[in-house]
Amino acid sequence: MHNFAVVEISLGDELATERDRQESAVAITMQQAAYDVDVVRRIALPGMVLDVSDFRFDSATEMAFVDDHHSFGLCLSEAPRNSRSRFVGADMDYTPTGQIAFQPAGRTLLARNDGGRQTILRCRISQKRFDAVSGRKLNWEAQQLTQSVNLSATPIRQLLEGLSAELAQPGFASRSYVDGMASLLIVNLLRSLGFGQDNSYDQGGLTPYQIARLDARLDDAQWPIPTVGELATLLGLSERHLSRAFRQSFGTTLRDRLQDVSCARACEWLTTTDMPMKMIAARLGFTTQGSFTTAFGRATGETPTAFRLRSRH
Repeated sequence: MHNFAVVEISLGDELATERDRQESAVAITMQQAAYDVDVVRRIALPGMVLDVSDFRFDSATEMAFVDDHHSFGLCLSEAPRNSRSRFVGADMDYTPTGQIAFQPAGRTLLARNDGGRQTILRCRISQKRFDAVSGRKLNWEAQQLTQSVNLSATPIRQLLEGLSAELAQPGFASRSYVDGMASLLIVNLLRSLGFGQDNSYDQGGLTPYQIARLDARLDDAQWPIPTVGELATLLGLSERHLSRAFRQSFGTTLRDRLQDVSCARACEWLTTTDMPMKMIAARLGFTTQGSFTTAFGRATGETPTAFRLRSRH
């Protein structure tokens, strides 16, 4: 059975017009036995579900969908003829449904087609997970809803195609791969729809999700201390944006934070291990032992060797 609920107009569609209500009522009446769904493959992770489903439409019909999750869809087969859709409250006419579409949680989507079969990859993401990545509650305006019916951004297509391939043939660390791709989907969707162009992200600092990812990377002692560029790539930001947002969030610079982490890790290894200086330097990301000694002396006022001797007496 399908995940979508069939509903009367409600859900905060406060902008619903009389036309919306009439067409929704017709769609709900027609779809009672008009289509069925078989889930072919499925993976569920915290805050998201990924599946490939076969839809069967018995005849020309109209449908009304609403989901409590945000939902991406990638059509993996030829779509039924005259597939069109529109969002309630968006002041839009029925628009040809694209190969890629997105439906925000809690927004009613009215759809029409001439009947047939269709295979769709769906990536359904909980509101909590979506909001954690975006960093704020979003107000879906008519412009964004209209664009969502037919998405054309190449990064979104590539991510969905990658998820489809992973679901068909899971590889190493598949669940982590899918989880990471879902976050990238959200970011690329919001960028393609123009969210954040009011510079609210620049003014508001890093999101809780971005801070968590940054902290996790800095806490991972298995890898050298990352550069600002590496962290910017990890979070999908420019170096300038990341540096500005970090200062806004913490009142200090990211480079100072990296130096503090490097110094703290060096002090720990010098105190608790017999690791050679050359190895400590390499594990912290320094190209030479000399550059490590210089940086450590600048931060602590003494050489690594002197610090190690003093800490053990």
